[in-house]
Amino acid sequence: MGFAIGVVFTLGASLLGGYLLLKTRPGDPAEGMAALLPSPRFPSAEQLVVHGSADYDWPLRELDGRLTSLSEFRNKVVFVHFWATWCRPWCVAELPGIQRLYDTLSQEGVEFVLISEDQDEDALRKFLIERHVTVPVYLQDKDVPPVFGAVGVPATFVIGRDGSVLYRHVGPAQWDDESARVFLRALKHMRAKGDP
Repeated sequence: MGFAIGVVFTLGASLLGGYLLLKTRPGDPAEGMAALLPSPRFPSAEQLVVHGSADYDWPLRELDGRLTSLSEFRNKVVFVHFWATWCRPWCVAELPGIQRLYDTLSQEGVEFVLISEDQDEDALRKFLIERHVTVPVYLQDKDVPPVFGAVGVPATFVIGRDGSVLYRHVGPAQWDDESARVFLRALKHMRAKGDP
């Protein structure tokens, strides 16, 4: 009985805290949720697990309609993030952290590929402009490769320079985290197949 009361109390307190947080933050409720995002956990170099290989033939469509493919990012570390504007509050709450991570690492050779599941391209463009998102956003032009699985949104994967998918995270996270920078920078310096 005491355990059940404790669970109910904890759940009620969490819901009330989230409600109060949202009520005290003006604007989009997702902005208030960013403070609740957990930090991602990354494996050490010795604990890396290969989840499969990237399908570099996977076609992607840029928001201007130009067709490209994942092959554009061959031999690079790639942060691949699946999301949607309708995935609120979590997908929207993650964007500022992803933007800050991109601002830091895109100049260091880490590539960012945000895959939106949105169907209304005009609404998506407007959403990105309003939120000052400059991270490259693509629309999937065909089915998602099996290596990324049918995991829903948000979901994040990291591809190593050799094409191996070395990280998988399903659910929201605070990507503006020093551990993310350390992990991505370390992968950038790992040898890829074919390196001398």
